[in-house]
This record gives sequence, C-alpha cells and structure tokens, in this order.
Amino acid sequence: MALSLMPNAYDPILSVWDKAKHFAAFFLLMALFHKAWPNRPTFLKKCLLLVLYGLLVESLQTLTPDRHFSLLDLLANTTGIAAFACAMRMKALISEKLSNGKKQNKVQVNPPVPNKESITDMETAEQERYHP
Repeated sequence: MALSLMPNAYDPILSVWDKAKHFAAFFLLMALFHKAWPNRPTFLKKCLLLVLYGLLVESLQTLTPDRHFSLLDLLANTTGIAAFACAMRMKALISEKLSNGKKQNKVQVNPPVPNKESITDMETAEQERYHP
C-alpha cells in the first residue's frame, strides 16, 4: 500500500514494465494470502478480496498529487491474481493425475484373507477334484 501511494516522479501510464510489476505484486500477494490462510476464506473469496484491495489502492491514488486511477493497473493486478489461481488449478490437476496413476499401478502385496465360507468352498472344490 505504501509503495502504491508514495510520490512518483516518473509515471509510466502505459509502460509494460509498470504493468509487469503490478502483475508480479498481485501474483505474490495472492500466493502469500493463500499460504497464510490455506482453508479460510474460500479460494474464490480470497481472489475477490484481493481484487477489491487492488481497486481500493487505485482509488486511493486519486487522493495523491501525482498518481491517478488506472484501469490498466487494475487489469494487471487482476491478471496476476488470475494467473495464481490458474497455477493452483494446474497443480491440483497434476497432483490428481499423479495420485490416480499411483493407485492404478499399485500391486497388492498381501492377498485378502479368505473368509470362512470361501475356505469351505475351496475345500469342497478340492475334494471334488481328487475324488469325483
């Protein structure tokens, strides 16, 4: 917040570097927010809260003498948040795919112990095999 409201001698309105800084800052803020509170609030609420925070920062910049509200900055902020959300979704999909692969390739080390009925059936089948 402090960096966003400090006086700024050079104000790159359409600078790609400026938008990249906004993207990176909000990607990192979202990562920290998610890491600090992994279970609450929900992931979507975290995203919305951070978008609102970006809107608040941009709105407060109108109160400073040399900064201004920028929809492009807000878009860069939101894109950083969305990129983190996409990265988390990709991570979840990859983890799910890997865990499903492990379950399918898992070899059963100990066969199941037969119950009483199946032992009787096996004995009957064995007797019929040798004594028809």
